[in-house]
Amino acid sequence: MPGAEAKSALTECMLRAIIRANRAMYDPALRARILEMAVRETKADRDVVEAAYKTLESAKAWPQNEGIPQKNVDGTVKSLLDLKQIDRTISFADAVDLTLSNKIVQQLGKVDWPY
Repeated sequence: MPGAEAKSALTECMLRAIIRANRAMYDPALRARILEMAVRETKADRDVVEAAYKTLESAKAWPQNEGIPQKNVDGTVKSLLDLKQIDRTISFADAVDLTLSNKIVQQLGKVDWPY
């Protein structure tokens, strides 16, 4: 079983990869390769994959400068309250620690595109 230090390093590597992958989703130079891979892996028709990609892209589904956006957490908390899976609201600050995400964005540099 890995120690706390190894787990922390693994978590940091994983979060860095997620942030970089999210940024790649908006890179016009990678779009064709991403769509090809999505078609191959989902075995869906290309027009279906392209439509889904465009929908997610226009919804800004892939955060660029954080591990998890506050609106996503707030939406999940609301859904859990509505479903009575939790009995009180939980603040973003109580649910998420952005320390590691902020460190990684500082290392990678903040991006202002596509939004």
